[in-house]
Parts: sequence; structure tokens; C-alpha cells
Amino acid sequence: MDFTSSLDYLYGLQRFGVKLGLENMWALKARLPELQEPLPCIHVAGTNGKGSVSVLLAEMLKQAGLRVGLYTSPHLNCFTERIRIDGIPITRDAIGALAETIHLNSEDIPLTFFEATTAMALLAFHEARVDIAVIETGLGGRLDATNVLDPHLCMITPVSVDHSEQLGSTLAEIATDKACLIKPGVPVVVGAQEPAAEEVILSVAATCESQVSLSGRDFSWNGDHEKLTVFAGPVHLHDLKCALAGTHQLDNFAQAVAGAMQLRKMGFAIPDAAIASAGEKV
Repeated sequence: MDFTSSLDYLYGLQRFGVKLGLENMWALKARLPELQEPLPCIHVAGTNGKGSVSVLLAEMLKQAGLRVGLYTSPHLNCFTERIRIDGIPITRDAIGALAETIHLNSEDIPLTFFEATTAMALLAFHEARVDIAVIETGLGGRLDATNVLDPHLCMITPVSVDHSEQLGSTLAEIATDKACLIKPGVPVVVGAQEPAAEEVILSVAATCESQVSLSGRDFSWNGDHEKLTVFAGPVHLHDLKCALAGTHQLDNFAQAVAGAMQLRKMGFAIPDAAIASAGEKV
């Protein structure tokens, strides 16, 4: 497929609408050997800030010298922005080749647009042999197409009422759905939450025996965009800058730093200088 025909194919899948569930993704993974291989990754869910946290953490990893995949949605200008490697969108030719692979292996699977796009991103990251990928959920967590991953780290940004028709009518129900991306024994970094959402997320994490790093308890910040201090456990990073406008982005930056600290514990070498550089460049 060329780029235009690949978009025709993908947007044509919108006839299947929004369909939560993992059956299609598991069926497709079974047909693609690359997708059966482990993919080191960070899985990010939430309502507000998940795109910013994903981009910030990916940039920190890139500045640390790692080869990094990043999958976010939606795109702003061009579809290729959804799948990035080391901060650079993959090429239109790559989109065409990936879409053709997915199409040829899924003719009897009623993939949705987001399922096909997610499979393309995972395939692209395997083919590029990234060291780690940052994967943003699309909708919710429990039955989101991205929830076929075995992440090294989970991140949940602030949760508010969204997609009530699919996820539930109360904040607690929506937080429960998003918290279901937490995997047994996998650490989770949790952004600032309303009490009802925080209670649910911490309960799910306790059930999964997952270590929690919680905003306001385990990480925080003070200062401003030009002179920022982030406190993440015993680590205090001073004189940071954040190029993203808005006070809410300082919350996102602090959560990304807390994620980087968790990855350090796992052996990822992420120097303070890489974190500082990411804040200035994103």
C-alpha cells in the first residue's frame, strides 16, 4: 500500500466503530511472530495529561541515549505523528508497509481503526528494535487495545469523567477501568487524583501487589517553568526548566520524572542531565 491507500484502509475500519475488547488484538498477535516477542514498554492511561506525560518520559529516555518508541493519539497534523521513534514520526512509506501487513493478516478479523493502528505501532517498534516504548492508551484501560502488553512500568495520570457511555457514569467506575492496566508486581506512578479515583487506583494496585509512587505523597514540585524543583522520593532535582506552557504541565513533568526514577531502579541509566534536557526540549 502507498500512504494514501493505507489511510483509506484504516479510516474505512471506522465502520466497526468503537469496540472495547481484546479478542481481536490477541487473534492478530497470534498471526504475527514479531508481536509475540516481549516489548519493553511503559503503559500510560488517564484522562488529563497522558499525552504530555508520555512525550516527556519518552524524551527523557531519548536524552539518556536509548532508542525509544512513542505511540500517542490522536495526531495533530499528520497520521505519522502517532508512531514516533526517537521523537521522529515514521515515514509515510513505513505507514503503507505496516498497514499492508496488518491488512493481509486480519482479513477475517473485524479490526477497528484503533486496533489496527495500535498493531502497526507495536510492529514498527519491534522492527526498529527500540530499547523501550512509551504506549498511551486510547480509551480506558481494561479493554483498551493496548492492554495486551506486559509493561515494565504503568502510569496513571489524573482521571476525570470521560467516555461515560463506555467506561461508566461515576468517577470510581471510570478509574476502575483505567486502573485495570496495572499488572501484578509492576510498579505504577499515579498522578494527582480526586479522592474517589485515588481510592480505587490504590485498591487495584494493592490487589496486584504493585509498588505505588503517588503524587503529593511520593513526588511533587515547586517553583515555576524557569526554575523548577522536582522531589521524587529521595531524589531532588533543582533548577529544571519546562518548555510546555501551563501550570498543569509542571504536574505532568513531575510525574514523568517520578516515572524515570522508577525506571532507574530497574537498571535504566537515566542521568539527571537527560531529565533536565528533556524539560527544555519538549
